[in-house]
Amino acid sequence: MVKKTLKAYSNNHTTINAKKKAKGGQKMAEAYPQVGANYSDYGWTNLTADVSRDLQPIVQDRMQDIAFFLYDSNPLAHRTIEMTTDFVIGDGFSYTSEDDSVKAVLDKHWNDPVNNWWLKQTNKCKELAIFGEQFYPAFVNKYNGHVRLGNIDPGAVKKIAVNKKNPEIVDSVILKTNDYSTKKPKALKVINPITKKGSKDNGLYDGEIFVFYINKVVSTSRGRSDLLPLADWIDGYDKFLFARLERANILNNFVWDVLLEGADESTINDWLAKQSTPKPGSIRAHNEKVTWSSVVPDLQSQDASKEANLFKMQILGGAGFPNLWFGEGGEGIRAAAQEMSLPTMKHLRSRQRYFKHLITHVFEFVIDQAIMAGTLDRKVNRSFEVITPILTKEKEMTMGMAAYRVTESIKIAKENGWINESQSKKAWQSFMKDIIGLDIESIEEKETENETD
Repeated sequence: MVKKTLKAYSNNHTTINAKKKAKGGQKMAEAYPQVGANYSDYGWTNLTADVSRDLQPIVQDRMQDIAFFLYDSNPLAHRTIEMTTDFVIGDGFSYTSEDDSVKAVLDKHWNDPVNNWWLKQTNKCKELAIFGEQFYPAFVNKYNGHVRLGNIDPGAVKKIAVNKKNPEIVDSVILKTNDYSTKKPKALKVINPITKKGSKDNGLYDGEIFVFYINKVVSTSRGRSDLLPLADWIDGYDKFLFARLERANILNNFVWDVLLEGADESTINDWLAKQSTPKPGSIRAHNEKVTWSSVVPDLQSQDASKEANLFKMQILGGAGFPNLWFGEGGEGIRAAAQEMSLPTMKHLRSRQRYFKHLITHVFEFVIDQAIMAGTLDRKVNRSFEVITPILTKEKEMTMGMAAYRVTESIKIAKENGWINESQSKKAWQSFMKDIIGLDIESIEEKETENETD
């Protein structure tokens, strides 16, 4: 049951006004159907005021198809995704663990030939950027809790069901069925903490599938591609460049114009029948009645480099990359490079942080399954740390200088009696582990154990 309301959805109000004012509003609606969902329902709302900002299912599928097509065929879109992946993954994520038995479980999962995290983390990050979401079904060995991950293409997902009371909790992933199938769509339970009353496993992760997404707000259930806001601009830029390419091909062509003075149509046709196009370096002879000249097209079109750069800046600005990362040069570029790259570095670190969460969430599940299968003791020290790769060499140098200065500071504090030997050692080890990612304490413990053995 619906009722007419005097007040429109706040999320549609601005868009509706913009659509009314915009010239060619129908084109806008067709090109960008995700805005507002359905304009024929403007001013109507459910009694329950259930607001959804999800794309329509067919639009979600089309968005992902277009994103993959652009990645697969457009150099700028392809490089945007690849560059994001290259910086986020870099030399690869790694991990450490305080307990050797936990480390052994994580190593078995990480190095499993199907999981192969060292190699496949690049593709996982890349596909997350292209499609905006990833679905990894988990296959658990019931005897030892070993976890293998699969992959479900986002195009095979019909819907993500969220908790009705709390949209932050994802309950299940509903898969599509064959168009002619009479079977009920398969629903996979999303991996969440166990909350069964009286269960000894409460708080441990269990379920059938992992769901990860980017470019999503709370009131949406699906992720969106990094290329979604750029798609129309990339397409327009592509058409612009192809038009200039065709123009360049035309300008490289010419025709021979031959004047036969005093000749009638019959004489001209006979002359043409005996002629062939002159080859480069060939000799031709004629009298004063024949005049040869080459004619080239004059399209009267100006240099388009400024327009091309304008369109490229619009795309790269939306992607969060400076022009200089895509071959742009010029006076003063080098001096401004560091300042221009700062917002990009912030964006890449944010994506790194999310990918670290992805690996951490999977590891938590892997440890929980090993505990429930009895491979790990329930009181085991399950602490581990996923180590993020360094984004740039500059950061590596900065961290090296920071390590040197912290070491000197701790040394001075110890010499002045502000801290004792134990405190200085603990402070330095904490810095190396939390900031540099090097667990000195665990290395020392292992060396001690080896000496004892």
